Amino acid sequence: MKLILTLEPYARQVETGKVLRDLEILGLRASLDSLSREGELIVNIEDLDNIYEAARYIRNLEYICHIIELKDLIEIDNLDNIIELIVKKCDNILRTVSRENTFKIICKRVDKKFPLTSVEVCKIVGRRLEELGHVVNIHLPDIYLYVEIRKNIILLGWSPREIYHKIREIVPSNVTRNVIPIVLEPLTLYEYMDLLQLARALGVELRIINSRGSASKMIESACRRLKIEIPVNVKVVSLEECDEGIDALIVLSQYSSRGDSYLREICRSLISRNRKIGLVLGNEIEDVPLELREKAICEIRLGPMTGQPMRSTVAIAYALGVIFNMFTIREIT
Repeated sequence: MKLILTLEPYARQVETGKVLRDLEILGLRASLDSLSREGELIVNIEDLDNIYEAARYIRNLEYICHIIELKDLIEIDNLDNIIELIVKKCDNILRTVSRENTFKIICKRVDKKFPLTSVEVCKIVGRRLEELGHVVNIHLPDIYLYVEIRKNIILLGWSPREIYHKIREIVPSNVTRNVIPIVLEPLTLYEYMDLLQLARALGVELRIINSRGSASKMIESACRRLKIEIPVNVKVVSLEECDEGIDALIVLSQYSSRGDSYLREICRSLISRNRKIGLVLGNEIEDVPLELREKAICEIRLGPMTGQPMRSTVAIAYALGVIFNMFTIREIT
């Protein structure tokens, strides 16, 4: 059996000898095929002819991104009937695997002189396969058909969805949407930059209380320094409207007697009932004002007792880590 193994971006320069040694350690006898190229290894696996069985071993290597079984090759003599050949070979693969499965085509055009783009190949071949009775599902297919177009040859392969992709542990988006950090207007540009990057990376809504009247200008300056557009999930709000649409406010403060365990307890209860939570923080020198504390359902102190306050970005990241860790799921991505 021949497998196409694509590598994660950080591992594109990995030595092929290391991959073969790692496979051997896992119990697979493998050799490198001459069709391999940078970032994509084609290996001959001995003693196995089942992609499901092979994936059980190979998924132990974190640097492997996609796993595809190489099923056929097309040598390009002329381009007149090349699409027909691709359709015919893909039809054979689908009939061999199962006619009951839905499919999606992944096309990689390595030869940029090929007259059709990857998207055009996917559309044309997909349409022809539908005419032959196969069912397309571009969002959640059972099977991926892999078409890689090189200068003189086309590689054709297939992979089940649960093998082509990794199964990763993630935080569901419905959880991230329900936790909203609310920060008293920071004083420094660097704090703004860190807050913006955090909001972008975690996909949470961030509200900045415009207590000094300069929040919008500081956000614009921070975005220019970062060379990004103003994130749509970052909002400037007044003190009076900062809790709009929020079901429960939780103040993060070093003066509280309650800690991480209570934060987990209260957030598990609220998020499981689809309630929106606002995490309220002060800035570099000002704590959360009394009027917001009076609206809050509780106050939480984060981490160990060091006597030192956390920066807003650090406190948000810490709190979100405590909360999100309770709701992680395993999903094909």
